[in-house]
Amino acid sequence: MTKDELLTQLEARFAGVSGMTIEYLTTALNEAMRLEGFASSVTVSDADATRILLRARIIVTEDLAFNTAAYFSFKDGEESIDKSRISANYLQLLSQLKAEYDAQYTQNSGFKIMKRLDRL
Repeated sequence: MTKDELLTQLEARFAGVSGMTIEYLTTALNEAMRLEGFASSVTVSDADATRILLRARIIVTEDLAFNTAAYFSFKDGEESIDKSRISANYLQLLSQLKAEYDAQYTQNSGFKIMKRLDRL
């Protein structure tokens, strides 16, 4: 897959998010490709594309959670606006995305530090 194809998929994934620009998504995709060890001009396999897109989704969701952290709840008589849970929802989604990434792409070495028998 080319970078343009990856960008099209990422853009489709975040189409419903207000304020999401193609420039920002391009920056997030470039960062994801760099973190995964690919140059932004390289064509990648479908397996690598899945990994890069997941990493890009993590980057974008993390930024969304950070940018919405200051949202608040407001009530005036009969009118009320509650945006206080938006950041928490993004953080929950971020947690799910990171768990999915770890499950698919993080290798567990099996190394564990055990307690010393003489200090139990």
